[in-house]
Amino acid sequence: MGLFLKEEDFCTYIQTNYPDINIEKGHTIVSVNVVNMQPIMSFAYITRELVIAAKYQRQLQIFTDHVIFRRDQLSGIEYIAKGMNAQLIIHTNEKLPNGMNAILTLNASTMTGNRWHKENLKKMKYTFQQD
Repeated sequence: MGLFLKEEDFCTYIQTNYPDINIEKGHTIVSVNVVNMQPIMSFAYITRELVIAAKYQRQLQIFTDHVIFRRDQLSGIEYIAKGMNAQLIIHTNEKLPNGMNAILTLNASTMTGNRWHKENLKKMKYTFQQD
């Protein structure tokens, strides 16, 4: 994961697309999930009130394909420690075409070189980890 990824860039992306939302630093992580044998890097802004995630196109240095869930759409957020990684599972009330509720799963490494990511992930651990 590159050392040049900046939390501010994602916050700016959110503010540009949702000027009515007040975004604060300290709630963003980088997630890498494997889909069809391809790693997909995403940024995610996560609070109890709001979750926004977007793919990060590293070659072009742009964000695409974002999803947003506001408080009334969220039914829960779980933090699960998995060795040197963490998994955040976002449960929503939004229905998929098959009738199931949408669930967003984000895999985040605790070993990334980005200090802001490590600090934010640690805060999320204490906020969302189940006892």
